[in-house]
Amino acid sequence: MLRELGGLRRIHGEIRAVGNITFYATYAQICGAPHIWAHVRRDYLSLGKKRSQFREWADDVVERIGQLYRINRSRLALWDPQRPLAEQGADFQAQQERLQTALAGLFEHAEKERERLTPKGQSETARWLTPPDPRLKPLRSLLGHREGLEVFLQRPQVPLDNNTAERALRRPVVGRKLSYGSHSQAGANLQAMLLSVFGTLAMGGIDLKGWLDRFLARCAQLDRDEAPDPAGWLPWDMPPERREALQAGPAREPGPAP
Repeated sequence: MLRELGGLRRIHGEIRAVGNITFYATYAQICGAPHIWAHVRRDYLSLGKKRSQFREWADDVVERIGQLYRINRSRLALWDPQRPLAEQGADFQAQQERLQTALAGLFEHAEKERERLTPKGQSETARWLTPPDPRLKPLRSLLGHREGLEVFLQRPQVPLDNNTAERALRRPVVGRKLSYGSHSQAGANLQAMLLSVFGTLAMGGIDLKGWLDRFLARCAQLDRDEAPDPAGWLPWDMPPERREALQAGPAREPGPAP
């Protein structure tokens, strides 16, 4: 994975997008503000696991984060993506208000805890000699990334974590390890294109093996310089009879088996 800003821009150019990112600074420059709540939660779980005396304190914050997830799920169940936020229904607005209150309460709690745990009146020598309270690190991270962590409030399409993307990448990564990767740039480009198509088909609930059988059979019927019209082979433009024949079940997360 490239983590250097220049390398990312050499490959992708000047990209500005809204999407979930880690706390790594380069990603923030490329993708904008949103950050991942799952990473915040992990910080507190890790603290509670390593320092048992702080477990109850950390679990309280983890529960507050869990409440955000629960309210957000209720909100998304009422969300109409075709309507602006201000024009959503009354039930959605009620959940939006609950979410806003819970989010503000979490940050208010973090600010109070940071203030309480920060030593006051110490000399410079004492600050150097006294280790900081380990609870301050996750608190400062949470408050320092507040702008990015609040993006989902006004943009319901932005999830609180990147679990879907992580799961989608897992199988291709396993396949890459088993095959020792691509041996040419052309092969890497072909693999990227195929994984994109296969992921789209999986999300549409299409049987991948059946799709490949039919698509390749159609290719064999054409002249050497011809290719099937791709529009009729993608879920949103597929003829109803073909889609029905290739339907594997309900739509699922992407990620073809390696």
